[in-house]
Amino acid sequence: MSGNDIERRLEQASSEVREVAGQKRVPTVPSPSPAPRGWLVFAAAFAAVAIIGSVSLLGNRGTVEPGDGAAPTTQLVTPTTTTVPETSTSALVPTCSATGVELPLTADGLPPTVEDTRDAIIEAASSCSLVQLIEIAGDDLRTSFGDDAGVQNLLMWEDDGQGELDTLLKLLDMSYAVIEPDGQPKIYVWPAAFAHDFWEDIPADELEELTTLYSQEELDQLSVFGSYAGWRVGIDEDGRWLFFIAGD
Repeated sequence: MSGNDIERRLEQASSEVREVAGQKRVPTVPSPSPAPRGWLVFAAAFAAVAIIGSVSLLGNRGTVEPGDGAAPTTQLVTPTTTTVPETSTSALVPTCSATGVELPLTADGLPPTVEDTRDAIIEAASSCSLVQLIEIAGDDLRTSFGDDAGVQNLLMWEDDGQGELDTLLKLLDMSYAVIEPDGQPKIYVWPAAFAHDFWEDIPADELEELTTLYSQEELDQLSVFGSYAGWRVGIDEDGRWLFFIAGD
């Protein structure tokens, strides 16, 4: 074999080897070049900021405004505790001129109709219930001469700070007497002193009762009228509250 033939055969063999090697070569994945040191520091800082931001958003969901196309957020409202000031119980209890006055004792010998009205007046006055007093009085009650104000005077006196409900309770705690007008129902009156025609006829014990309402000087002034003309209460035997009045 000539030298040219040998050289041609060697070149062919080399070509075949390269061809086989090219078919079976496994492509290699190039190794990433190492990142610069400064970039790594920036990446770490960015990750930290992202984490802090996420925590902040989770803790303040109620303050995040949704952007365009973003799902609406649910506002979380932290309930607050409202302190309600204590209300004084005394502010809930009505007061009037009868506040603090002792309740009258039971009166013996009254007809049931009169006793019921007396008890109702005492209950209403002691509880400062002017509404109840209006219901008890109806259209029959007289509280002054020369007008038909009736129970309205009780309201006006209380509004003016000159209420007489304490006087009403004190009178109903005194002894009573019975007046028998001609052809009219009997009238039960408090105090009993009112039933006497003359001041000199009033017994000492009945005069003593009046000192719970008047001073001795005031009683001396009343005696000038010749009979008792001070505050009095009248309920007829039908149970009608007829008067709570003073004067002659």
